[in-house]
Parts: sequence; structure tokens; C-alpha cells
Amino acid sequence: LRRDNRLDEITVKVEARTDAAHDSSRENAGRDLAHRIKAYVGINAAVDVVVPGAIERSLGKAVRVRDLRPKG
Repeated sequence: LRRDNRLDEITVKVEARTDAAHDSSRENAGRDLAHRIKAYVGINAAVDVVVPGAIERSLGKAVRVRDLRPKG
């Protein structure tokens, strides 16, 4: 979660399923997820679909949201 000027921006990072590891499948999945987020939540989201196993697993408490907006 970031703030550019006065607007918040969000990037959603997800892993592709093993059967959808091809670039075109990941791109389609990313567009579909971005559309669903816009329809359900009402915000634009950049969706980054990465290869399976690319997202680091948490050993302790999971960090699900990284708020990078300036404080204050």
C-alpha cells in the first residue's frame, strides 16, 4: 500500500498455480484478479502474479499488508 500524491495505490502479489505457470496464463490471471478487486472492493489494484514458490513463507506471524504510506 503506497500513497502517490493524494491517492492510495495497492499492489497485490500472488503466486500462480503450478498448472498456470506460463507467462500468458499469469498475465490473464492478473488481469482477471484486478478486475474482480475493482468490481468487489471498488479500487484499482496492480496485480503481480509470480511463479509458484516465489513468495517467501513466514515462519512467525504473517505480514499480509505492507503499508508504505508516509506517516503523518
